[in-house]
Amino acid sequence: MKALDRLPESRETLEHAVDVRIELRTALQVSRDLERQGLHLTEALRRAEILGDQRRVGQVLMYSALREALTFKLDEALRLGGRAWVIAEALGDLGLHVGTGNYLAIAHFAGGNYHEAARCARAVIERIPPELINERFGQARIAASLARATLGLALGQLGRFQDALTSVQEGLQIAETARHAYSITSELYSLGVIHLLKGENAAGLRILERSRDAWQTPQSPPWGTLNAALGVALCRTGDFSQGLSLFEGVTLHGQGDLIYPATAALAEGYLLAGRAQESTFNALRALELARTTGTRGNEAVALHLVAEAATRSGRLIPEAVSPHYQAALSLADTLGMRPLVAHCHLGLGKLYRRLGKREQPQEHLTTATTMYREMGMTYWLEQAEREMRGLA
Repeated sequence: MKALDRLPESRETLEHAVDVRIELRTALQVSRDLERQGLHLTEALRRAEILGDQRRVGQVLMYSALREALTFKLDEALRLGGRAWVIAEALGDLGLHVGTGNYLAIAHFAGGNYHEAARCARAVIERIPPELINERFGQARIAASLARATLGLALGQLGRFQDALTSVQEGLQIAETARHAYSITSELYSLGVIHLLKGENAAGLRILERSRDAWQTPQSPPWGTLNAALGVALCRTGDFSQGLSLFEGVTLHGQGDLIYPATAALAEGYLLAGRAQESTFNALRALELARTTGTRGNEAVALHLVAEAATRSGRLIPEAVSPHYQAALSLADTLGMRPLVAHCHLGLGKLYRRLGKREQPQEHLTTATTMYREMGMTYWLEQAEREMRGLA
């Protein structure tokens, strides 16, 4: 790269410098080196704009949008993605359309705008013709596979689990047919996360273990968010020792930590292991990070975890617990996060029952059981039904 930059500046050398940096960003994406990726993309954009080459400008803007999303600069990601989309429209460039649509979907997902993320992902799926379904269009993952993963994850947050699982399973089939290791492990990760969201913990554990095994195929560095999700799956299935050990070495507040945030996962793991103080500490850290980065879905999750940890502490202070449940409920309802809405109703029902209230536990637990039943979330439905029986 240094030798290339020392060559006399001409159209040919500028084009080559842009193209090499675009190729390099894919490798840096897989290795999670987003800092170096950002430097190369900045230089690539400068050279592409000197050239006045709109296709190359659009490509760099597209990749820069993803990079900004993965580093939690969501407004900038949407701005850059919007510029890339305008260029794609002007050029009628399929690859640019597909890539930009995928990355806009990821940015919307990160911001908690799950409906818009799903809309963008569906548009990508519809745009790719069947004969190009295995194409990467210059991306690190197969584009059609990535779109189905993002769609599935968004639908999972909205509680549409059957559609979510179907979408990601289709993406996995595409990746496996193409034998593309990075796409396979990413689809397996997404599938495992959706099973965890639904409370199908044994299935989630099996699939996340497959994802970890597949991740070792490209010999990439440790994937922190994968280990975090796997740690939660192990804790939910009763293996606290191994589950908590997986959190060791996981980078908290790490770049690209959008789907299953490690700090929130650690808070849940400690909560399940009965370590309320450590759970509270990490839940509060997750809440601070979510608010700082504007990841509103993660904020709702963290608010719920703060409340859950407070109810497990040695001394219950209702005034410190109920507001966090209510804030989580309000934000989750605004974002359409029906599984989390149900969790908040369950938590409030359990809290009011402990406090000896009469009407509130029945109301919240009835809502929780109804929602869990509608979404097929039997793991939590059984908990809510036990609480209901305790009211009799």
